[in-house]
Amino acid sequence: MRQAIVVAAILALTSTFEIDRVAVTPLEAAQQVADIVAKVRQALGGDRLDTVQAFSAEGSYRRLLGPRELDGTLEIIATVDGRMRRLEELSMGGMTNGPSIERIVTLNGDRAWEESNQRGGMGGGMMMLRMGPGPGG
Repeated sequence: MRQAIVVAAILALTSTFEIDRVAVTPLEAAQQVADIVAKVRQALGGDRLDTVQAFSAEGSYRRLLGPRELDGTLEIIATVDGRMRRLEELSMGGMTNGPSIERIVTLNGDRAWEESNQRGGMGGGMMMLRMGPGPGG
């Protein structure tokens, strides 16, 4: 519901815009958005969604990095109270039980952090530092 309100507020700030090359007013667009959200909500279970406290999804993926093909698994767990955990495990070189990188991204309300671990055959320690430009920059 909050997303619909945010979208409606953004639309109210603009006078006219185009959807599929048809000019609409912000009120018309807000109604279209509300209709779409209502249809999606109904398709996902209607009022039963009010009882959902958390959801999870997992699957596999492939990534091309130049000539190399990397594959891995991805798992996402999210709760309605603003917590989320994303676990990505990337296999290097397509080798079974070969080197892999595990990346975990966590969100807990207004705090977030990221952790990376390496496994199998990658040798010595590896450290990744991410630094911003610093104060004023």
